[in-house]
Amino acid sequence: MAIDIALGMIAIMLLAIPPAILHDRLLRHQYTHHRTAWEEDGCFSGLFWHVRGAVPSIQVEGFEPPKWGRTYWLWLFRTPSWVDEPPSCRRTLYAYRCATVVYTVVFFVAFVISVVSRAGV
Repeated sequence: MAIDIALGMIAIMLLAIPPAILHDRLLRHQYTHHRTAWEEDGCFSGLFWHVRGAVPSIQVEGFEPPKWGRTYWLWLFRTPSWVDEPPSCRRTLYAYRCATVVYTVVFFVAFVISVVSRAGV
């Protein structure tokens, strides 16, 4: 049982990597081609992509949510105006949304299964 839980946790963590990488690509594109929009969004670095002088993605001291969380969730539901320029950027946004939905659904289903199995239902 403990091995099943460990493998499930590893699978869920691996599923979280593609959305983070895709979000970083979008941030990098925004930084490179639409600097004003990037500054208006708060000058955030991504989880894996960093800009010197940008707001760090994860705070070390104390517990604070990641700073890129604003755009991470906002871009799931709202398409930025700058995303239409190259078609590849639109595809990256679509892939980011799909990967995030898959990760969220798998995480939620795993959580429900875990709760139900512990409750003995």
